[in-house]
Amino acid sequence: MKILLTWLFIFSTTSVYALDKQLLKEARQAINVLKSADPNLKSVFSSAHAYAVLPNVGQGGFIVSVIHGNGIVFKGGSPIGSTEMKQGSVGFSIGGKSFIEVIFFQNSQSLKNFTEGNAKFTAGSSLYNLVKGKPQKVKYKEGMAVVTMVKGGLMLDTSIGGQDFDYKAK
Repeated sequence: MKILLTWLFIFSTTSVYALDKQLLKEARQAINVLKSADPNLKSVFSSAHAYAVLPNVGQGGFIVSVIHGNGIVFKGGSPIGSTEMKQGSVGFSIGGKSFIEVIFFQNSQSLKNFTEGNAKFTAGSSLYNLVKGKPQKVKYKEGMAVVTMVKGGLMLDTSIGGQDFDYKAK
């Protein structure tokens, strides 16, 4: 029995590590996709104090909408932890889509607020929906800026809800 439990522990630990390694690879690919879609984002990535990259966020719903995604938090281009985003909302909503989401942190205080679970994402947050070929200026509000880029799907959504993030240090 001890041998079986030991093997199960080793297997489960290896699977989690492989998942994080895959997520890191997907996050780096998402960064390249965003930089290619809008060359102006190169300077935003390089000047940000830190940023969280969620390469595969999924949203789906019918009246009640649910959004979920996992990502990697980077500082100085190196991973410092992981994050999980959850959001539930109620309103008119039908369909499903997947997208990339990046949260840029302008300074150490905004990163600290995020990692401690005190970041506030509301309807007034600075959100930049990236459409290829239509560059815009990314603006920070309360030390954070959010950039999203739809990867696929179709969603009609006029619902209200807030994003909740969990952070786990590396």
